[in-house]
Amino acid sequence: AQHHAERCDMIANACGPAPQSVNDLVPVLFKGKLDAHEVSFAFSEALAHANYMAAKGDLNWVEEGERLKLIRT
Repeated sequence: AQHHAERCDMIANACGPAPQSVNDLVPVLFKGKLDAHEVSFAFSEALAHANYMAAKGDLNWVEEGERLKLIRT
């Protein structure tokens, strides 16, 4: 549970100043070099946290051009 709360705090802080894509959030949550397999898992985890936070109302999805990004509410 603490791991999940820490990840959500990291995402909220990253999405506070400016909208972030899920791809932008991967290096926020995962430091260091990731191989292709790790990147796919990292992206999936970032997306799952983002969707959870959006469903709770902590983040909003916004469109920037053709990209969907997240902003803290």
